[in-house]
Amino acid sequence: MTTSKPPASGPSVPLNRHPSRLKRRVRRLAALRPRRLDAAICDIIDLRGLSLAVLLHQMPTLPPRVQRRVAAKIEDFLFFHPGKGRRVMKRLATAIERVAPACRPHLLSALADVASRVRQPPIDLADLGGVARAVLESKTDLVRKGKAVEILACGRTPEHVPLIIHFLQSALNGIEGYANYQFTETALFALKRLGGESLLRLLVNPSSVEANRQLRLEWRHHAEDQLATTVRTLQGLDDQVPAVLLKVIELSEYALPFIAMVREGLDHPDKWVRQVAAAALAKMKDQAGFEQIERMLRDPAVEVRLMAISSLGSYSIEAAGEKLTDIALDEAEVPEIRMNALYALYGQKNAAALATVRQSPSPGIATNAAGLHALLQPREEGLRDLLEEIGSRSSEARAELFPYLLELAQPDDLGRLLQFQEALPETARREEFLQWLGAFLRKNAGPALQRALDRLEPSQRQAIRLLIDGRL
Repeated sequence: MTTSKPPASGPSVPLNRHPSRLKRRVRRLAALRPRRLDAAICDIIDLRGLSLAVLLHQMPTLPPRVQRRVAAKIEDFLFFHPGKGRRVMKRLATAIERVAPACRPHLLSALADVASRVRQPPIDLADLGGVARAVLESKTDLVRKGKAVEILACGRTPEHVPLIIHFLQSALNGIEGYANYQFTETALFALKRLGGESLLRLLVNPSSVEANRQLRLEWRHHAEDQLATTVRTLQGLDDQVPAVLLKVIELSEYALPFIAMVREGLDHPDKWVRQVAAAALAKMKDQAGFEQIERMLRDPAVEVRLMAISSLGSYSIEAAGEKLTDIALDEAEVPEIRMNALYALYGQKNAAALATVRQSPSPGIATNAAGLHALLQPREEGLRDLLEEIGSRSSEARAELFPYLLELAQPDDLGRLLQFQEALPETARREEFLQWLGAFLRKNAGPALQRALDRLEPSQRQAIRLLIDGRL
């Protein structure tokens, strides 16, 4: 006697493999009270198997209020588990077309999350361009608009470029917000995919003759009206857009794909745009970037040269140490530029270069080089060198060195500092150092300073007490 397998509709088939029972379960969502609805939707999704496919298929039959909650829960599930959505991508695409309009941003966002994990989607995402445009133009939030842009980026022509640029500019108005920043990054990637590097360059400088020529060459197979509309959109951009975009690129984790924009910014007529471009380029640290920064060192605007020097400081000692040393020693350069070179050398931890610059004939440069050099030494050596410098320098130079000493000295050094003060040969110098010592005591007030005080001679403790009380 043989036994046959139970039919697919038999009671022994698990619920998550039983389409008819799943459909009934989904239909019952329409009658649930709002406070129970979300949990019931999650229970269906959590069944796995065929449950998500059936839920998507039945969504359009549910009341709009229920559809919206279903769409939101599907979006949440596929955000955290995008790998589980590949098998339902076709159903997602179909559902997006059939559900209530308010649900589409949620489902399109879910589809974009799944598509980002799938190398060869089983559907042509470009077919959803119309829906994605509608979502982008809707009143939904920027996060879901960004997902719509991801879908638009799958198009085969640049027809969506002007619309993306329009919303990109709007997002820049609130760039301090995370959603705006994220949307801006997404839009830049989409524009590069749809329009190429020439389009990115024109976002920074719409008047660039070379970039305009390149755009026309790259778009020669596209409709002429698409090019004309895009050019008009670019020419209508606000003057603040280039600098803000370059700042976004500087802060972006994925800056290198936008190097064409940065290089375009280096030739911009506005010095502030050139300044931001120099900062962004340093982050990329490729050889071409280094060469461009060296060119920015010859920029007529001090602000641009300052940023270029700061950017050089992000390179290795081997790559930029000599150049920064030369700038710091350049007697023809303005003091701000030379000081920035000192800070860049300090950022490199280039103690050897700072020791060289200490010999500069310019007192301010030499003094600050000595202070920064002391901060890079072992603390005891640095403290010794600073005190020697303060003991031998002019009053103006001592004033430059006191902030470095305040940074380096610790409460345990109090006795040594008092001995140094007492050994100074002139009354004016001793009083000057006492004023600095007051700042040191205020900065280090606490248990460690009290222990240092307890170790002093009684006469020294009395002097410090008078200093703390303001009677000296």
